[in-house]
Amino acid sequence: MSCHKSIQIRAKSTAPQKNYVSVELFAGAGGLALGLEKAGFKAVMLNEIDKQACATLRINRPNWRVIEGSWEIA
Repeated sequence: MSCHKSIQIRAKSTAPQKNYVSVELFAGAGGLALGLEKAGFKAVMLNEIDKQACATLRINRPNWRVIEGSWEIA
């Protein structure tokens, strides 16, 4: 005879109730953007100065808008 009771846990839906977007500066190879994507965000624009990192972003997610270079505010 077992003294352990069976417990059932129902997970609530983690789907966002709104459509969230992200804009990322200093994107690197896209680790944060990937995490945000898994959380339901849509990457609108990623900016990175490093050429190789931009190439990685474009290969891994061709639908992301990647802007290569630095920003200057006048």
